[in-house]
Amino acid sequence: AWSGEVSYRPNAPVQLNTTDILFAGLDPVSIGGNRPYDNASVLNGQAGQDLHGYRRKEITQLQTTLTHFFAQVMGAERLTLVGEIGWTHVGGLESTAKARYGRDPVFGPGPPPGTISG
Repeated sequence: AWSGEVSYRPNAPVQLNTTDILFAGLDPVSIGGNRPYDNASVLNGQAGQDLHGYRRKEITQLQTTLTHFFAQVMGAERLTLVGEIGWTHVGGLESTAKARYGRDPVFGPGPPPGTISG
């Protein structure tokens, strides 16, 4: 048997890097312009501003599954073989110097903007 699906979400929320959101929220409370964490976030927070933790993007997904049954295999009534493949495309992503997406904070904030990591 063969099955699959294609989905398109023209306005899906995509999570920004949570560490960037945290540091952007600390920007307005810097005392006297002293930012000990300067250049830690690619996002800029301002006092009184709503800063959403997501950006809306177009997401296209493609998925297909193949299933095949084999009768009477090695003493069993049936052997089921299943294979699946999927593809996801997120349209309109900015460079990592402008926005970073989806990094789990347990791995840290990632390299500071404008640096090269190997």
